[in-house]
Amino acid sequence: MPKCDRTVEFRSLVRTASSLYTQTNVQKECEQHADQCSDTIQKFVSAAISAATETPDLTLSESNVYPVIRSIGLLQNLRELNHQEPEKVPISRPFTSDSTVLYAIDSSKAMRFATGKDLARQGLSEERLQAIAVANASRLKPVKISLLPNSNGLFAAITQDGYATSRLFDPRLAQSLEQTAGGPVVVAVPTRDWIIAARADDAAAITKLKDVAARVFRREAYGVTPKLVKWDGMAWIEVPP
Repeated sequence: MPKCDRTVEFRSLVRTASSLYTQTNVQKECEQHADQCSDTIQKFVSAAISAATETPDLTLSESNVYPVIRSIGLLQNLRELNHQEPEKVPISRPFTSDSTVLYAIDSSKAMRFATGKDLARQGLSEERLQAIAVANASRLKPVKISLLPNSNGLFAAITQDGYATSRLFDPRLAQSLEQTAGGPVVVAVPTRDWIIAARADDAAAITKLKDVAARVFRREAYGVTPKLVKWDGMAWIEVPP
């Protein structure tokens, strides 16, 4: 293929892949790490191509799907991208007013979200998909919860695998957060890799949590939501402003 044609094709792929992300994630990554921008774009496009082609290792199974929380904007963009093929729109459940639960099908090279087409192919209901994904979340490696230095009472669990939000679906995480904090907590998931918590009865810490969550959400390339949630014994529910 002539060089000019490869350039056009590459730019087209970047435009298509970038349309999946409302917060210009690649641009943010490049702004934060300018020396790695070329590698960031190439990895992004490569992953987008792998996800779009539904390679064998990205076929939905009972062992490779996890619930993840993502911004509602991402889901809206995916709906627009697949508006002519509704069966390719990701299966979703509400989380907060500005975020949603999606179901990530994972492989060593790429990730995509489970769709109605996947459910039809596997003969699964949305309820069964939820049950499978939650069971897999409970088998993820436990995360360490630590008091953030000079944070006025904030606790954090930070991962590097993109599945911090998945761990919220394991009830043991809520128990661990409460044990570490010494009581019920309020939680923020401003990015896919951060869980930040404060004691529910510590007004100053909650104010700090709101500020930190908002700043991290705005700054990070893969922002999820600045909203706060709390565990009611059965599920995470949004905390009123």
